[in-house]
Amino acid sequence: MMKKSGNLNSQMGSSLEQVLLPTRKCKRLKELILNMVKVSPSGMFSVTFQNEDVADDYYHRYLEDFELMHSLGINTYRFSISWARILPRGRFGDINTNGILFYNKIIDNLLLRGIEQFVTIHHHDLPPELEDRYGAWLSPQIQNDFVHFAEICFKSFGDRVKYWATINEPNMFAEMSYLRGTYPPGHCSLPFGNCSVGNSDLEPLIAMHNMLLSHAMAVDLYRKHFKMIKMVTGKLRIGRLLSTWAGC
Repeated sequence: MMKKSGNLNSQMGSSLEQVLLPTRKCKRLKELILNMVKVSPSGMFSVTFQNEDVADDYYHRYLEDFELMHSLGINTYRFSISWARILPRGRFGDINTNGILFYNKIIDNLLLRGIEQFVTIHHHDLPPELEDRYGAWLSPQIQNDFVHFAEICFKSFGDRVKYWATINEPNMFAEMSYLRGTYPPGHCSLPFGNCSVGNSDLEPLIAMHNMLLSHAMAVDLYRKHFKMIKMVTGKLRIGRLLSTWAGC
């Protein structure tokens, strides 16, 4: 719960990993799920999941979820957009129009029930091709890919979404993925972990640096080209969600 402008807002939230969309009807996500849950380049992934192919079955039951939220008086909902669903190959491939359609349904059905959306652009999933091509967050090339994805989100959903967050908990992601190696891509080095690849002294800093620059570039794009283009009342905001750092 949080207080805003004298009104009490009750909130709920989800992320891709918690409500993962099924792979049987979306083959483009199969490799993503394998990378995120079942395997990683280091051969390790310490968080225990039996199977994420269904998870909360959000893909099929989101309307039921929204009805339950509405019945409970929930008026704000935070969710993330799957980078890999919208752009299976990043900027090296086409937009998945079915992915855009799915999130349009999410947003429109939330609005019909009077539920405000807080949308996170990146919650730790990305097109596997970016990892394969250049090492994802360890390369400055990721900045252009992230801004490309953010621009598609702003163009596709910005007429209805008022509140944006760029990257969820980048410090935690950098630590777990590149310092301790417990999140994909599973990079680390002794004494922090025993991965087959990685440099725990250097790689978390490189990843964090690229995330901060990606955040700044997305904010700049939004302010210059999208902030004044809106079809809904209220303020459009963008920021980064951090677990232990102050947001900006």
